[in-house]
Amino acid sequence: MGTIITRIGFCEVCFKEKRAKTNQKLLLLGSSSNALKAVLAIRNGRAGFVPHLYRLRKVQEDKVFYQRVCCICGHYQEETEDGKKWLCLDESQWSTWKKTTLSNWNALVLFKDTGFEI
Repeated sequence: MGTIITRIGFCEVCFKEKRAKTNQKLLLLGSSSNALKAVLAIRNGRAGFVPHLYRLRKVQEDKVFYQRVCCICGHYQEETEDGKKWLCLDESQWSTWKKTTLSNWNALVLFKDTGFEI
């Protein structure tokens, strides 16, 4: 699956819906577990600036190819036979491959998203 990180990104759909909102469900990558987990936003965020998953696809010379998916509108809810509800990543929502420089990718990896906590 490759390297995946969670960072803030801009989502046009969430901007139009004025998300993220308090108690909004989102799917994040656990920093210690490296597993996807469902959480609730504990406060309103700045509209459209919401967590995204970034997946490293390929590094070629000084270029990095990656995909991203919104952690709010890039998932769906599934109910199991015993009635439990799970948030699942919608694999079809990953963006097409995007390209950036290696230095920009490294800056994204090191950035700690201060000021955008939800």
